[in-house]
Amino acid sequence: MSLTEMQSGKLSTALVAARAGQKATDSFPGDVPATPKAAYAVQHAGIRERGHGLAGFKVGGVPPEFADAFPGGWLAGPVSDRQVYRVEDGGTVDVPAFDGGMAAYEAEFILTLSGLEALDGPVETLESARDFISAINIGAEIAGSPFRGTNALGPGAIIADFGVQGGVIVGPKVELSEMGRLDASKVVVTIDADASFTAYPRLDAQGPFGALRFLLNHIQTLPDNIQVPDSLLLSSGAITGVHQSRTDTSATFDFGRYGRFTVRLFPHTQSTD
Repeated sequence: MSLTEMQSGKLSTALVAARAGQKATDSFPGDVPATPKAAYAVQHAGIRERGHGLAGFKVGGVPPEFADAFPGGWLAGPVSDRQVYRVEDGGTVDVPAFDGGMAAYEAEFILTLSGLEALDGPVETLESARDFISAINIGAEIAGSPFRGTNALGPGAIIADFGVQGGVIVGPKVELSEMGRLDASKVVVTIDADASFTAYPRLDAQGPFGALRFLLNHIQTLPDNIQVPDSLLLSSGAITGVHQSRTDTSATFDFGRYGRFTVRLFPHTQSTD
């Protein structure tokens, strides 16, 4: 079912209110958008209605079973300037999450993008996309939503619900000279000192630079009333996977020689979303 402009506005209002109210629920508050155009219309309305500054975007993958309706392999969600957390090497940072809602840990490289005013058409190659990177940090995304089953509903729900964005953690800096060697550093995520997940980053179109190329093309489609900052953060896709969890847990993110840090999730106590 396609969403009319009025339905999109009602859905975005419900999604903004749910995040502000901080109460978990099983029910998505409306029809799930069936196309990228419909889903991003809801997201854009939500960005304007929420009224936060835009710090950047998270980019995540589209599951293969949704590829026909959501082609291109990637989706984007906005990162509010109230959702950016910084942590030093070996440090710990506390991040709020929806108690009883959806929460997940994701190890990611956080790319800082500059020179975006030079964008004037499609970015075709990973090499040309990398020219816009001004800094690289190890980090994490905390995926989060008050709706427990958002991910199972697919990209339409995820995109509409701010990309299920709950927070971006910016960790220690990686020298730009390492850009072509990021795949040599094993990444390990350990949740509650028990469950452990390991992977090596990818340098091909399925890795952070593929996410970057997608985002550079995506932001050129944004409506004029969404202002993109001169320096933009990109949380560039889960390296070891999307690890569903809950509040009152912690995870250690170990990027080998690039550094490590710990994230603790606690229940929302006041409106930050």
